[in-house]
Amino acid sequence: MAFASVFAFTCAVPLCFVQYSALANCALAYRNDSNIRELNAQQSINSSARSIDGSWLSISVEFCYMFNYFGNKSHPNKLSYQILQNLYKLSGQYSIIRAGGATASPPNGTKYTYDLNYQDNSSLGINNTVAEGQRVWNALRDSLYAFELGNEVEGWNKDGRSADWSPELYVPDYLKYTDLFDMSSIATLAYNLMNYTNVVNRVRNKLYILLEPNGISSVFGSALWYLDYNLYIASSTEVAKMYFHIGTPYRYSLWAPFPGAANDSALIRPTYYAALMLATALKGGQKQVFPIIQEDHLVWYSLYSRGSLDSIVVVNMNMYNSTMTTPCPSLRFKIPNIKERLSVRKLTASGAEAKTGYTWAGTTVNDQGGIVGQEQIEYIETGDVINVQDSEAILISIGKD
Repeated sequence: MAFASVFAFTCAVPLCFVQYSALANCALAYRNDSNIRELNAQQSINSSARSIDGSWLSISVEFCYMFNYFGNKSHPNKLSYQILQNLYKLSGQYSIIRAGGATASPPNGTKYTYDLNYQDNSSLGINNTVAEGQRVWNALRDSLYAFELGNEVEGWNKDGRSADWSPELYVPDYLKYTDLFDMSSIATLAYNLMNYTNVVNRVRNKLYILLEPNGISSVFGSALWYLDYNLYIASSTEVAKMYFHIGTPYRYSLWAPFPGAANDSALIRPTYYAALMLATALKGGQKQVFPIIQEDHLVWYSLYSRGSLDSIVVVNMNMYNSTMTTPCPSLRFKIPNIKERLSVRKLTASGAEAKTGYTWAGTTVNDQGGIVGQEQIEYIETGDVINVQDSEAILISIGKD
């Protein structure tokens, strides 16, 4: 078996998270000043920057909760199926699921990263791992995206390895497994690590992937963070793909596999609504993302398709809480000289601390995973001024509905 050319990294530590206490579905209100900012963006670019498509919205499932999320062939979890199908219908690309085996019944075309058992490094354990990998390959074939060896290795001194577990012990242990998957040449890396040319040649054309990024909250503010984080990673780093982590009791999961899975959290979380927004922006695939404004409480990104401006994402992270008695402020933006038709969709709720009541373009997701309600789209023209309320995000699509 050939091992996929993928560098995959996992970490259980939550990523940096900003706790917002604001949002906006309140009546339109302006700040005291009359400042209007112009949404200046290049109409076209000539850039070699990499592009992303809908498969950017991929998922990592904690292995022990795989059955909860996807069931099996005879009893599939229809909610999860619909959740993934929604993203596919919007973006045109299937999410890749980092999880185990063929126990699920996901949409056709879904690919998997399989985490092999790496606990027992005895001869019997290694043979069992090889046999496990062979069975997975026989079952998945073209649906298998990559094998992953191990997870969160820094904690193995507490389970399966000695108390003196260290990188010096991990590397030969890792190579012992990868040698079994037609990767014996990687063993020479230890002898050439200080050779810059060798290192550069080895990482060229390899993918750098984050396997377990996650948030820490189920409030609406996490959806705004999710938008900014995804677009920042896509535009400003060399990360080729991310698998956002989910698990049955985790409040930060995009969705729960069944009602009541996590206390005091909705079945469909705010971050999933943000994923719907990104899926809409990524429709058609191969979008290059560029940061235009990155301020403490305001970010916006331009997305380009085949060199032409395709959409603009604006995220207003100024604080507004649904319990505040003052009118909800807005930032005001003027549309520059864009000749094509412009359509605006909003990601909004009653407050950044809200755990329910959020909407994407006026629609909601029901307990079966279906998108319900009349889609709300505002059409605007060059020179118009639009309001982005505090703790709200908008997607401006150019030349399309």
